Amino acid sequence: MVLSYKKGVYFGERYDEYCKTTFDIYKVVGIVDNRNQDKAAFVVAVLGFEGKTCNKIYNDNGPSGGEIIDKIYTLDIPGQTQHKSQYWVNRVVHLLPGEKMEATGYVEVKKGEPCPDAESSPYFTYELIPGANTSVGKTADNSVANNVIEKPQKITSNYNELLVGKWTRIHLMNTSGVDDDSDEPGYFTEFKADGQLLHWSEGDSDERYDYRWALNGNIVNIKSVYGTHDKEILFLDDKKLVIKTDWGKGEYAVETFKKVPAKRTVKAK
Repeated sequence: MVLSYKKGVYFGERYDEYCKTTFDIYKVVGIVDNRNQDKAAFVVAVLGFEGKTCNKIYNDNGPSGGEIIDKIYTLDIPGQTQHKSQYWVNRVVHLLPGEKMEATGYVEVKKGEPCPDAESSPYFTYELIPGANTSVGKTADNSVANNVIEKPQKITSNYNELLVGKWTRIHLMNTSGVDDDSDEPGYFTEFKADGQLLHWSEGDSDERYDYRWALNGNIVNIKSVYGTHDKEILFLDDKKLVIKTDWGKGEYAVETFKKVPAKRTVKAK
């Protein structure tokens, strides 16, 4: 299995009225190639490109301008690919032997700056599936191209800031055969800035499981009265969290959450 990408194809430019700045737009393409001759694959492949954007600033009388800020342009290859095969499970692609898939994205930078490499916490993993069925097989060693890495090289303090907040689960996959995908809210988890971690289900808000959490690299250490366990962050930005719980002996679960927007307080005039 090989993950690679193409960058540097100039697509055009955009002038932003708020920041009074022209942004160059580059097209990037991510590619996953299943070079196995006898095994299909369940694939997760995410690339992040560090570009720029305009952060609009508002005041009471309307827009007043903007500032240029960093932005991560995410390319989720299984989620954005146009590849179609007979093995799809809840929007996740199963690549058949010899197949490949690719996805196209667009990155903005300040005019004159080059298109960035995919160095912002890329993640690439897969499960090889004997034959071409949809059962989960063994995890294989990953082979990557263009210096794309399997896991984040470093986790900055920004990850703490991104993790804090309320999340609702939208997808669950585990090796016991559970594969559920729903946009209906029902299961919540909340990371508080003081280290408290809450879990609850909709309709059972009075029965909240109260834990403590701390971040160590891309591992979330969780403590409760039952002991300590770890969860691995596979992907994290300001809207999406993908986290893996390893149960041992090859058993695990992968949960995908979306951020619940914080309620805005409106001051009475």
